[in-house]
Amino acid sequence: KSITSIGYSRASSSGSCLRNAPSSGKRINQPDELTQSSLTPYIEVTMPKPKYHILVCTNARPPGHPKPSCGGQGSAQLLMSFNMGLMQRGIMPGEVLVTGSSCLGPCEQGPTVVVYPDNTWYSKVTEADVATILDEHIKGGKPAAKLNPDSVWK
Repeated sequence: KSITSIGYSRASSSGSCLRNAPSSGKRINQPDELTQSSLTPYIEVTMPKPKYHILVCTNARPPGHPKPSCGGQGSAQLLMSFNMGLMQRGIMPGEVLVTGSSCLGPCEQGPTVVVYPDNTWYSKVTEADVATILDEHIKGGKPAAKLNPDSVWK
């Protein structure tokens, strides 16, 4: 992570945050109507661009709905397993981003997981598959062939 700006902020009457921060890193000149005691210092931190982005469909439908959903097939636990698996493998936060998503489309073949930037789609993913995806695809750099990636499109 890197610091992109340092400044002061205060809440406006509308509840939004007003900032007095230069992007150039120059000295901050505070407006006359603000006093030091009404300001809150802040540091804006940016995260590095991740090498991989793993999307896990966590879409859920009401019980009894005729169409299946990834959420109804345990995808919330998959999301947690991906995050825990990254930590266990010593992959630094920010190198790989794991995000729960709304419906990705192939509900009948869920849970669905997509790995970008490779645009690789895994279907019917189980908790046991998480380790394979992390070891072969994320650490190894190649889609996990034994999980039949992109079969949803065939």
